Amino acid sequence: MVVLGPSRSGTSAITRMLALLGVQLGPPEALLGPIAGENSKGFFEHRPIVTINKEILERLGGSWSEPPRPLDGWQRDAGLEDLRVRARTLLASDFAGARLWGFKDPRTSLTLPFWDELLGQARYVICHRRPLDSARSLEKRNGIRLDDGVALWTRYTAAALVNTAGRRRILVGYDELFAARETLLGELAGFLGVSESVDGAVRARARDWIEQDLRHHAGTLRELVEHPAVSAQAQALHLLLERASAARGGGQAGALEEALDGMARTLLRSDAACAALAARSVVAAAAPASAGGIEARVSQEADAIDAPAPEGADAIEASIVLVVTDDPWAAMACLESVSELQPGSPRHELVVVDNASVGLRSTLAALAGSVRLVRLPERISLMRALREGVRAAQAEIVLCLPAPALLAEDALSVLCAELTDDRAAVASAEVDDPTTGVDHPVAARAIVLRRGELPAIDVPDGQTMGALCFELARRGPVVVSERARVSSPLARLCRRGPGREEIEVSVIVPTLDATSVEVRDCLRAVQASLRVAHEIVVVDNGAPPQGFSAPVNAALRAARGRYLVVMNDDVRVLDGWWEPLADALDRGAPLAFPLTVAGRMRWDFAAWCFAMRRDLLEGMAALPGEFFDPNMVVWCQDLDLRTRMAAAGLAPLCVPQSRIRHDGSRTVGVGAPHHALRSWIHAQAARDTETFRARYPDERGAGGRDGGPAPAPPALTAEHLERALAREPFALHANGPAWHGHTFAWPADAGHFFLAGEIEVCATDPVQDILVRAIFRGEQDELFWMNLVPGVVGAGRRAFSLPRESARVIPPAPADASPPQWSSVRSVHVCARSRLRGELRRAPDAAGASSATISSLRVLALPA
Repeated sequence: MVVLGPSRSGTSAITRMLALLGVQLGPPEALLGPIAGENSKGFFEHRPIVTINKEILERLGGSWSEPPRPLDGWQRDAGLEDLRVRARTLLASDFAGARLWGFKDPRTSLTLPFWDELLGQARYVICHRRPLDSARSLEKRNGIRLDDGVALWTRYTAAALVNTAGRRRILVGYDELFAARETLLGELAGFLGVSESVDGAVRARARDWIEQDLRHHAGTLRELVEHPAVSAQAQALHLLLERASAARGGGQAGALEEALDGMARTLLRSDAACAALAARSVVAAAAPASAGGIEARVSQEADAIDAPAPEGADAIEASIVLVVTDDPWAAMACLESVSELQPGSPRHELVVVDNASVGLRSTLAALAGSVRLVRLPERISLMRALREGVRAAQAEIVLCLPAPALLAEDALSVLCAELTDDRAAVASAEVDDPTTGVDHPVAARAIVLRRGELPAIDVPDGQTMGALCFELARRGPVVVSERARVSSPLARLCRRGPGREEIEVSVIVPTLDATSVEVRDCLRAVQASLRVAHEIVVVDNGAPPQGFSAPVNAALRAARGRYLVVMNDDVRVLDGWWEPLADALDRGAPLAFPLTVAGRMRWDFAAWCFAMRRDLLEGMAALPGEFFDPNMVVWCQDLDLRTRMAAAGLAPLCVPQSRIRHDGSRTVGVGAPHHALRSWIHAQAARDTETFRARYPDERGAGGRDGGPAPAPPALTAEHLERALAREPFALHANGPAWHGHTFAWPADAGHFFLAGEIEVCATDPVQDILVRAIFRGEQDELFWMNLVPGVVGAGRRAFSLPRESARVIPPAPADASPPQWSSVRSVHVCARSRLRGELRRAPDAAGASSATISSLRVLALPA
């Protein structure tokens, strides 16, 4: 059984239902566990299979969020042979002897041709959901724009359909999980041939599993049709999917699925054609040596695919020429402002000059067919790039944007109207910024002129507008329009080169591979969320590796920011992460670190992402010019820093309002190419640990990083309340269904809170299922309850972070009693029990299978 479909479309819930029906998903320790705030009930994904899918997409030049478009037959490429061997070995070891087994990973929708010859006869479940609902969920989880999320939905859904055409499959709609759960369960059982296994207990477990609050995004059909982010192709594909699912098992099912497969094939062909045309739309080449240097030339192919010119040469009244380089967010903001020009604006075309840009590939690909695109093979000055764009323009009147800017909706109309015969050019006024000298044209961000008037000059980028105005003024007046409003994009993002702008924060990312998907995702998250002037310093530390301390020290020496942030390349910052850290530093904290809401959390000092003031860099250096002690190459450097800070009366501060995700230990893979590197890291870590212990014999085990106990949490402060609830471990005994836990006093004035922390499960045998629950009590009654870690856990660590809103009311005994209030809560009882598929059962009889232990559980509360 293979479960396919886009992310956030119910694939996890469907996979859980298949497991209830007897489908084996692999060893518990191989499954990806729940992640609080993202999928708190579990993903049911086989980690090694997910890893292979990731590597396939990377080798094909893409990722899950930027799917590659490989040539036909890619699955037979000899370069994938090592992955085939790994996959064949994996399937044989983890599913040997299983009568009914399967796996789920949305990426398999794209990589299924690779698995075909390994799986043999298989059956497929294709999950689908309204594209806008799926996209909104991706936007919340990954920060992906709605239109990009809809495009991903379309690509994954079409690929799943095309790759399973003519095979045994069943189409399942997300809404069926809530509206027709028991009917769906019966149909899935029939599809599997296990209808006899659906009894009352299985139906009860399915009801317990599929809860209404799992449904966070539920749009209407009207919204689907009217929303601008949903393409007509996505609408049509979804509506036909709905019809095919509704007709499942009926007389029209075959015809509808055949039409669905045909539509999917058409969509994939169209998508591939658009991508190929976008890459060939404009060919830029180096011209023979001349005074002008590099010249762009529009190929013959471009005439057929660029935005078609309106009939007649006079139809276009103005051309807007925009030069883009490295700022995708500013470019997108500018393009959106152009698309929102008022209907009465002159008929215009948009010419985008790609000045060897970085980070704009997907944005430019999406523009194919809508704009004239001029690609330059290498970076040239803004003035020369602007001239290449004007050369490709068709209109006599040209609005020049040497850099992205935000146009007011009437800006084009006003500028064109004020370009009279006696004027050489008209420049825009800066919106709401009197400090830039809006009365002078050299301060403008946009200027309109006649196409033949553009001077053939070349100047440094910082002088583009000034030199342009100076040369135009030789031919006539250059004036500033007081009514044409153009402003700079609000977010100043990553800057390139030294520059002269004061940098607020430097973000330092050490990595073993600066071209990896991890680094791209890390930097994309930073650029999407950091709204102050900053720089990003990436240290490529791959050949040969030098550990952690030396690369980070080198980057800190190069950084120019007032504040400094160090983060691993597998960190994903979440929206709003920087402002709380900056506030803590402004209020005097020397070093602050965010809360890790997905992944392991270190409460003493989470060194995979932290921010500090520059004075700490200068005052706490281990050696001159070396912030971290270079004698601790890969390990214990954070413990050494924390110990030195403690000696100076300082301590790192956890700022729970700042949140990140950190999957942890993804930098070094497990494949053969990484064995030597992993061996070196482990050997060096042992040497670093001995160095630390020899230097600080009394600090052995501080922080738990070298195997010792974790320190107690910081004291209660006015900023946040932190309680160590599990100083003694929970015991989960196998001799009965009793609850075991601890009760703690709860401050009634805690205001808003969330429970955050991690548990570590240690057991002699694999733990099938553990439920950890917090019950809030008043003077006598139990008032609220909240599941902290539901679902399959197994041995190892699991992190969680749940807000107060996740708590549920325990109904009071009298039916007419008023609902409880949080102000009545006086204590919290944290308890745990072992369960198997929703029922308490004795653990299998085996030597040592007597108990499991849960430790390191903490609760965090924020004041109102």
